[in-house]
Amino acid sequence: MSVMRKLTSYTKKIPIQELYDMYKSGEIETDLAFQANEFTRWSKENISSWPTSIFTNMNPSAILLVDIEECLNYAIENSLRQDIEYFQKWYDAGVKKLIIDGNNRIKNSVSFIDGEYYTEKMQFRDDFQFYKIDESKFSELPVLLQEIFLESEINVETYTDVSREELSELFSRVNDGKPLNDPEKRNASTSNIASVIRDLALKYKPIYYNKNVDWFKLNEVNRRQIDDFIAGCAFYYFEGLEKAITPQSLKKMYRVDSSADQGAKSFKNTFESFMKIFSDSRLNSLSNRNMLFDLFVLYIQNREERKELIEEKKSDFITDFINTSAKLLSDETLYKISKKSDPKSFYTMIGGRQAQNNIFRNYLFRQNMDMSEYFRPKARSRTASKTTKFIAAIRDDLKTPEGKDIDLSKLHNGNVYHGGHIVPAADGGDANLDNIVIQEKSDNLALGRKVVDIDNNLK
Repeated sequence: MSVMRKLTSYTKKIPIQELYDMYKSGEIETDLAFQANEFTRWSKENISSWPTSIFTNMNPSAILLVDIEECLNYAIENSLRQDIEYFQKWYDAGVKKLIIDGNNRIKNSVSFIDGEYYTEKMQFRDDFQFYKIDESKFSELPVLLQEIFLESEINVETYTDVSREELSELFSRVNDGKPLNDPEKRNASTSNIASVIRDLALKYKPIYYNKNVDWFKLNEVNRRQIDDFIAGCAFYYFEGLEKAITPQSLKKMYRVDSSADQGAKSFKNTFESFMKIFSDSRLNSLSNRNMLFDLFVLYIQNREERKELIEEKKSDFITDFINTSAKLLSDETLYKISKKSDPKSFYTMIGGRQAQNNIFRNYLFRQNMDMSEYFRPKARSRTASKTTKFIAAIRDDLKTPEGKDIDLSKLHNGNVYHGGHIVPAADGGDANLDNIVIQEKSDNLALGRKVVDIDNNLK
């Protein structure tokens, strides 16, 4: 059990006008690690009723902020290297306060003032008069009510000596009584893999959620279900199909120093490479997002077999995958995938990411698709090393296949000489010594995908 300490904070009432000015100037910022998502979690009704809460002074809970400069000084005084890096980044960006809890209240106050939504119909009384308001934007309210809104004060508690790790603990404790789901809880992790998954979900949200697809509902997007999908891909990437994707296993994956945390950059690069294939808009037709997971699995399996997707076959591969998906969905065959479970159709299996479902779906795809049509053995290296080029030049008596003299003083100048592949890299040719010759740049580029004949002829 870790030893915890008492944090230092102070409470102050701050007018909405001041919070608005700080937010618009960038002095108050949101770390998405401490938010359900980059958008508001509030429903349309919640948003419209927020001005009423302000006018009637029914907003008792405090907004929680972190003072960047104070926490940076605390980190420096205590030689907390990672905390120094974390808070220094925000300080250098001109941020003075980070939001731990209250993002919706601040953001929706700003949105209301900026005229982005209407208040609900409301009636209320203050010490002086009775007010009756129809649905109105901020600019449509009487000036007196605009002033009341801007001058209304919100309780703000600001922490001054909290570490980055304690921020995650604070976020979790603040939300203990709120219905945070597992992806939202994992998002507060300080690990590299948490940051990578959050960034990938934000980057590819327009692909996974748009008017042409039906993989995620708006409330699912707002509850980090895209993050959860990508987390499932990451879990497979690191652990394979045999291990179950569960809230518990994903929580372990998100831990600092887990194998996934250490390999977060590798997963990021691989997933972005996969998304280049996934850019084919025909995939929008897939009826279940778990088919996208199946596609990712096929891609990774071929990579692990040191195979690469043939560029000119990419469209055919997607066509075959779509057609196979439709074929499997329409097939009512029941498969006994385990001793304990009842027989299942592909349609039933596609409904969940249980390990047995994932394994058997993968088996069916590979039974119905010939991967050798679309993937070929990958060359170990497309570019010859300096050592390989040097040995090849000496081996060939300082002559190119075209019979030209090789100037050793310029051997490693890429504008003069290239390491030419006897069997082109595009056809699986490696960059090892047996497949490399030295060519002048113009001769190598003119060669294209033709095969070099070491007897000075082009096949």
